[in-house]
Amino acid sequence: LVDGTSTPVFYVKQELPQIPSHLSTFNSRNNRLILLALEKMEESITNAIETYGAGRIGIIFGTSTSGIDEGVKALKENANELPAEYLYTLQEMSSPSEFIKEYFSLKGIAYTISTACTSGARSFIEASYLLKNKICDVVIVGGSDSVNELTLNGFHSLEAISHKVVSPFSRNRSGINIGEGAAIFLLSSSPGPIEVLGMGHSSDGFHPSAPHPQGLGAIMAMEMALEQAGINTSEVDYINLHGTGTIQNDQVESLAIGKVFNNDLCPASSTKPFIGHCLGSAGAQEVGICALLLSNLNRDGLIPPQVWNDERDDTLEEINFAKPDQKVFPRICMTNSYAFGGNNVSLILGKYSE
Repeated sequence: LVDGTSTPVFYVKQELPQIPSHLSTFNSRNNRLILLALEKMEESITNAIETYGAGRIGIIFGTSTSGIDEGVKALKENANELPAEYLYTLQEMSSPSEFIKEYFSLKGIAYTISTACTSGARSFIEASYLLKNKICDVVIVGGSDSVNELTLNGFHSLEAISHKVVSPFSRNRSGINIGEGAAIFLLSSSPGPIEVLGMGHSSDGFHPSAPHPQGLGAIMAMEMALEQAGINTSEVDYINLHGTGTIQNDQVESLAIGKVFNNDLCPASSTKPFIGHCLGSAGAQEVGICALLLSNLNRDGLIPPQVWNDERDDTLEEINFAKPDQKVFPRICMTNSYAFGGNNVSLILGKYSE
């Protein structure tokens, strides 16, 4: 960090694939993270194109950093002046969705969501409108963000960075750890193994960087998702908490969970101690975690435990934190994402049933 201190960072260690030469204008770390995820999805996306046509596949993608890291490096390497050949398009928010569109030669609608830490989750809501209004038959959704110095020092200036591994809801929590990654899904109206049962979103607009102290927006998003899913709180088997480890987020989130779920306290945990806070990609990655818990791959029924590095904060509202080796075999999961500006998204996923 700029003041000489350090912070744990969660980053992808494996070698990332190279952007094809004919798409060199998209050559950023952020897009290479996307390409790594796309390679796992290539067959499914190709099949969708063959089935519906290139004009019927949409792309709604979330990011908060795009290719800003390339801009930071270019400035540092060129005496704080961008070289003449630098491509500003690398750091445009449109870059992820445009890259995916060009990579598959798609001709449908494509745009990027940038609502800070709800971006990846918000892509599911935007995509649902395209499907509902029959603008698309299939939508590629998800999110990506990459670690960079600008983001790290920006959060540090807000005194939100932890100098130790994050410990959400702990009495001695001290902030977030930044992470990176990409998560990609195919969303359609056709039946699949995992359903998006309910979606809720709100914007309480209380403060540029702080949530509403009574959690009004977070409560509204959860209640909206439950209503759309047509279920009550007792039917939710696991909650993936936003759980950033900041003083305000954890306080407000515990309050909102308590208001909505009351005594129906199903197991819940924050997965950010495992993967970090991946910002614009976080919501999509945490949807992926819930989808894996619901899938047939979860043969042991294990759910992510709540990780502590010290002591629980007893001043917070009661949450039934998941324990190590706890088995649930969930059929319905909720995942929550909150962002600067009071932006809130709640998604409910379930196993498909006839």
